[in-house]
Amino acid sequence: MTYFGQRAPYGALLKGPRPEKLKPVNKPGKQPRELAPAHLAAIRKCPCMACRTDASNMEAAHIRMSDRSRGKPLTGLAMKPDDKWTLPLCHKHHMEQHNGNEELFWINLGIDPLALAELLWSVSPKVEAMREICFHPPANTRG
Repeated sequence: MTYFGQRAPYGALLKGPRPEKLKPVNKPGKQPRELAPAHLAAIRKCPCMACRTDASNMEAAHIRMSDRSRGKPLTGLAMKPDDKWTLPLCHKHHMEQHNGNEELFWINLGIDPLALAELLWSVSPKVEAMREICFHPPANTRG
């Protein structure tokens, strides 16, 4: 993971004062990607959206599919989306998300991933509120 364009020391993102919600990382010739380390840390404390496993090894899964109505551009294989477009997944389901048709993955789970990501972003980094949303997703976040 890069932080302000450099590799962050292990654990550095979990300590110290909370940075602003988003930090752009500028790469030559590319649109800057917005980083939100506090949001990713909070996402990793939530249960898997696929199996509801509530373990300490959750991963922040970036959603690559696009939706112009939400201002979410399509990202290529070598480009991650902004950190606000993430959902918690266990390792098994994170690999499934990226090893096939991502849109079909979310449809099969009955989840609107972009609506859910926006909802989690709106309450981030309040972990308890995020966990409540993950355990009991509102109807408008179901696919």
